[in-house]
Amino acid sequence: MATDESNHETNREALMEAANVAAQKLLDTIDSASVADCMTKIDDAGWNSRDHLAHVTAWKRGAIFPLQGETCAAGMGVSPEQAGLPFDELNDLIKAQAQDQPMEIAVKKAIDTHKALEQTLLAADAGELERSNGEVIPELFRLDPEKPFVDSFRYCVVDHLYLHREYIATILSS
Repeated sequence: MATDESNHETNREALMEAANVAAQKLLDTIDSASVADCMTKIDDAGWNSRDHLAHVTAWKRGAIFPLQGETCAAGMGVSPEQAGLPFDELNDLIKAQAQDQPMEIAVKKAIDTHKALEQTLLAADAGELERSNGEVIPELFRLDPEKPFVDSFRYCVVDHLYLHREYIATILSS
């Protein structure tokens, strides 16, 4: 990992660009379908497109909040104790938060969260992303505490979106 400010800035900008592309592809996939299809077509686990969008938005907030001096759990809308649950149970809690949410609200929250990501990431302290998971997000003790937070951050704001974009595309094509 780069430690000098100019290299770190480039890394933050590259990470933001990757996040922008991932977010746009996810939203384009959702925009390609009707709201009715997004809400009524479901996968084998019973999740619709809104559920997947709300899920990745919550995890993205969970990555942003620690850079704003809050906890990952607060970003996801759960208690620190709930953040320590097995991932399936934690994700069920996150899914339940959006249960009665219209698709339009889920999209607005995703867009607003992405705007917050840009403001937060580009303003982040040069070394904050390079701290370990154990230092930045201790409530997610299942994650390797020695791993650099930037790796978990990237997963939540880029890779996770691509994964769920594929789930949504599969749902909508059924």
